[in-house]
Amino acid sequence: MILIRFFHIDGGRIGHFAGNPEVYLCEIDEGINRPAQWYVDLFYLIDKKNSNKQLLKMWQRVLHIWPKWILFPIQIINSKIPGGKLHVIGYNSNHDRDIQNLFDKHPKHIFFNETEKKRGMTYLKKMGLKKSDKIVCLQVRDSAFLSSKYPEKDWKYHNFRDSNIDDYILAAEELVKKGYIVIRMGAKVNKSISTNNPKIIDYATNGMRSDFMDVYLAWACEFILTTGSGWDSISMNNFRKPIVMTNFAPLGVLGTYHNNMICVLKKYYSLLEKRILNHSEIYENDIFFSLRQRNFDDKNISVINNTSKEIKDACNEMVERLNNSWSFLEDDEKLQNQFWYLYQSKKKLNGWTFHGKIKARIGTLFLRDNPEFLN
Repeated sequence: MILIRFFHIDGGRIGHFAGNPEVYLCEIDEGINRPAQWYVDLFYLIDKKNSNKQLLKMWQRVLHIWPKWILFPIQIINSKIPGGKLHVIGYNSNHDRDIQNLFDKHPKHIFFNETEKKRGMTYLKKMGLKKSDKIVCLQVRDSAFLSSKYPEKDWKYHNFRDSNIDDYILAAEELVKKGYIVIRMGAKVNKSISTNNPKIIDYATNGMRSDFMDVYLAWACEFILTTGSGWDSISMNNFRKPIVMTNFAPLGVLGTYHNNMICVLKKYYSLLEKRILNHSEIYENDIFFSLRQRNFDDKNISVINNTSKEIKDACNEMVERLNNSWSFLEDDEKLQNQFWYLYQSKKKLNGWTFHGKIKARIGTLFLRDNPEFLN
């Protein structure tokens, strides 16, 4: 007998479309949620608006993805049959979060074939790049994408997560000086990046953006500079690329399982006390996991973006670490340990575990310059 199991994939939001299947496959490799008997797992997409056709093609190489009109009725019938749970794959340990720390243990599961690699290089040449060029992908979250794709929904509750592309020009210019080509990502953005530097390419607005290149660039880059968005998951989770995470909030959902992440955080400013809250006060105000703008408004807390210098410093640290030339002070590890000691006391929310072994790093200069995060 072969056990048939089935479940859905959220194909409408690219972060989950990239991350959830990757975590599922890593957990299967680890023996988590893997039946002892012979089995076949079947999946279907729950959203008609598929977020990326290239990603779907790549998942179809390693997963059995069937039409929804076949599997969804079977799932409904199965749910009414005693013992039907045996045929449901179910969710991962925590959706797209690698709380088992399996990304460093198991290989990547999606890949480009040789034809696709040649196609990607052809597009890079059209952008003016050479095969030897080192790419950094820049992704700065704003309100444009969700507002355009789902106009029927009010997305203002996400406002505190948005950032300003202008704050990234200094870091982009610095990366160019260090020999990188910076490619600004985005399917929809509020405005273009204001620079005339030919090595900073606004792929989000220059008319060359495609589903294929969104995935190819995530694979081809040296690292990503981001603020936390769905596209990041392709580069971070599927291809295990280094990450400079900036302007990140809320603090509690940081992807701490990534072992090559440098993060600098948004600051929480109390409008009543006229000061930035320290690490412990973020917990005390119950905003560690807050994903709604109103949570901050109700507590008279304003979310402050990183400065251009903080962003640049984090990029410089990543470049030097990748080149094995980073130098640090004796107290820097103590600062890291102090930060994460406080952080680890809040690993769960409503019974969900959000963090396994913590492998990410907070930007070294950011911790030196912001002692409030250590209290």
